[in-house]
Amino acid sequence: MAKSASWSLVLNVAVADQASVEVSTPGYDAALVDASSVQLAVGNDVVVVPDQATIAFSGVAATVTNLTGAEWASGETVYIYVEAKGLTGAGVAAMQAAIDANTSAIGALETEVTDLQARVAALETPAT
Repeated sequence: MAKSASWSLVLNVAVADQASVEVSTPGYDAALVDASSVQLAVGNDVVVVPDQATIAFSGVAATVTNLTGAEWASGETVYIYVEAKGLTGAGVAAMQAAIDANTSAIGALETEVTDLQARVAALETPAT
């Protein structure tokens, strides 16, 4: 059985027809999402993808574009449901690329922390 995920966002401004809104979807990009499984609802209305909306996953957020011909009102909730692709091929490569990028970023941060610790230690050492 495929892993599934869902997210929601309460709109703090209205989203006009042809306009877009970003919903936080950390860790999910196009390579990991089974596009045929994407489901979207706004308020109590099911929105048909791709006829009434498009969704593009970036790994950090999903950009949802309203194509319904009507405005989504401020205060409505946008709901997204997806199933992840199995961990084969592109899915594994995408996950490994994210892990490698995070490992590199962590290494750089560790170096920066070590440097800052040395600077603080030097400042704390009394002058003689």
